[in-house]
Amino acid sequence: QGLAIYWLVDAQEFRYWPAGEPIANTVFWTITLIIPPGLLLGATINNQTRFLTGVAAFAGLALVVAGWIGFQLWPIAKVHGENVLPLYIVTGLVLCFKALIYLQLWAARQAFTYNNFFRLTWRNLLLTSLGYTFMGVVGLLLLLWGELFKLVNINFFSELFEETWFIIPALTTALGLGIIVFRRLTHIIDTFSRVLRSLCFFLLPLISAIMLMFLAVLPVQGLDTLWGTGSGTFIVLALLGYCLLFFNATYHVDEGFGKYPAWLEKIILVNLTLTPIYALIALYGIWLRIDQYGLTVLRCCVFTISLLMLGLTSAYCYSIIRERLAATPFIGRVNVGFGWAVMALALLVNTPLLDFRQLSLSSQLASWKAGEVSDHDLDISYIARHLGRPGALALEEIQAQGSPELASRIAAIYADWPYTSDEARALGREDLVTWRTDEPLPEGLVKKILTHHKNRPSIGRVHLLPLELNGEAPVEWLALHERDSYPGMLGAGHNRKPMHHDPLDPDLASLEHKMHIDYHDLHIHYLEGDEWEATSVQPPYWDEDDYEDDGRGSKQINWERILREATIEPVPPKWQNISLDGKVLEVHE
Repeated sequence: QGLAIYWLVDAQEFRYWPAGEPIANTVFWTITLIIPPGLLLGATINNQTRFLTGVAAFAGLALVVAGWIGFQLWPIAKVHGENVLPLYIVTGLVLCFKALIYLQLWAARQAFTYNNFFRLTWRNLLLTSLGYTFMGVVGLLLLLWGELFKLVNINFFSELFEETWFIIPALTTALGLGIIVFRRLTHIIDTFSRVLRSLCFFLLPLISAIMLMFLAVLPVQGLDTLWGTGSGTFIVLALLGYCLLFFNATYHVDEGFGKYPAWLEKIILVNLTLTPIYALIALYGIWLRIDQYGLTVLRCCVFTISLLMLGLTSAYCYSIIRERLAATPFIGRVNVGFGWAVMALALLVNTPLLDFRQLSLSSQLASWKAGEVSDHDLDISYIARHLGRPGALALEEIQAQGSPELASRIAAIYADWPYTSDEARALGREDLVTWRTDEPLPEGLVKKILTHHKNRPSIGRVHLLPLELNGEAPVEWLALHERDSYPGMLGAGHNRKPMHHDPLDPDLASLEHKMHIDYHDLHIHYLEGDEWEATSVQPPYWDEDDYEDDGRGSKQINWERILREATIEPVPPKWQNISLDGKVLEVHE
């Protein structure tokens, strides 16, 4: 695994196959990351034939899914992989974790009972965590090793440990050894899981009391206060998730109820029967957002999770009302069925059968075609950056057949794209723009900037302005590094029906004009001896009046006008530094 990861990382860095082929690259990364840990966690002497057969079947399924996800990254010059892959990675991890448990039980010819699922869930989770902890400790020891020998002027080890061809195989080997070592200590793993379950035992009454008190005050306060947080749905889902986690960690199928005093257990069970209310609140919140602003990938995910939570909590509520103190076996069967449902959804969202990107695109374009959203308000940035291949194809069609305004906005989006071809563009001298001077840039400064930004997936031009900050030659240089535009702090898909109140984003109307702001880094470059050094500059807080229309339907800071026209002069600091016997104490405002 270590050698395969090194090959893939090296291919990405030096842009050779399979880095330029999204399908092959996604397939190789998927197989490399999931198969070796699965074998280490599940294969034994007694089950290896059946387990390897199951792993081979799962690997074939993973190849198909990974190939389709890779296809969603075409055309590579117009798709943001970092916005397409997170959903695949998260759902893939969930699918692999659940599938491993089913494969282990199938290979060992054990029944798919909740007791077996419970035991293997905790064991696999702790084994993986301890394996990564062991890998982290090995990494820290290697770092200490290198730094220790640097103290005696031996740099060989520190330089060796920085080489990817060494450190990646070394750390993956450490991970494998860690899992193997801890697999031999299953009795300790099971003891540790009981310790964690004991913590959940004490936390369950607390979270039950919190949830009941919240429901008690909800009729008085209403939901507006919850929506006013800007993240009400996420808070409700997180609270509900922790409650279900603590409950399932505390109550085992064989042990049943009766772990707490009778009065406290009644509080816990009453809270559990009321948990569907929380799932309904989450569904209501996300539905309001979808109804007003349309679907996005994130909203599809939250809506799906809310539906799953509603189904699970409703089954819990039914079992407790019907079975009362004999409900735990029924709850165990519900959890096993819930595991199948989670795996099915994790698989479907990475296939054309339940493609959240296509659903989001259809929602965005439907309102636009119906005239509910104007050309000016259509969120071109979100479609381009988050919807993968469907978004890229839709924008090509819109650019060819839509209005001139939309065509120019789409062209502007791709003009700022990190990659205009399959190769990363190196920052060159032509990208260094000087202002208010005809003098050439110092050669050392040019070399410093170009070396620091060998590739520029998110760097545009660098604007440089000479300054005299300490009154001594040579002058310092203010450098403004252009960064890739980012679709606002509120996330994407918010400009659906402008100036309407969003219960999850109460400040949306006042911030709507700030969408698609380009961000920049400011630095001061100065000469320290014979070397050019740099220090960052804290930009000011910009008022609404400072933003100017950029001609593309959004507002930005006009840096070029500032560099060309603004009065620029050094301002002495409000507080001077302090010297104590030659030691300087820096005072920060």
